[in-house]
Amino acid sequence: MKKIGILFGQENTFPQAFIDRVNQKSVDGITAEFVNITEVEQAVATDYAVIIDRISQDVPFYRAYLKNAALTGTAVINNPFWWSADEKFFNNALAVQLGVPVPKTLLLPSKARP
Repeated sequence: MKKIGILFGQENTFPQAFIDRVNQKSVDGITAEFVNITEVEQAVATDYAVIIDRISQDVPFYRAYLKNAALTGTAVINNPFWWSADEKFFNNALAVQLGVPVPKTLLLPSKARP
């Protein structure tokens, strides 16, 4: 049995509607449910074939959980690794590496240390 999980926060309409719709389709060998996290062991797979992420941008623990899940074979929708790359300097550096023309950018340290 392949499980599709949805990980979410306080929203209460889409997650339940998604689960209901997937399960109504009655596809043999596929079921959907809310993600249930009891523990996270490093490099150990989850029970989910797919996880749809709707909250990890706000909860660092969930990002770690999803990165571990992706590493061990779970397909994660809404890439948990992208959150690490959501600042302009990194995005410009990535664009340069991919051959996308961007303005030359420098990152300078603060004059005074924090």
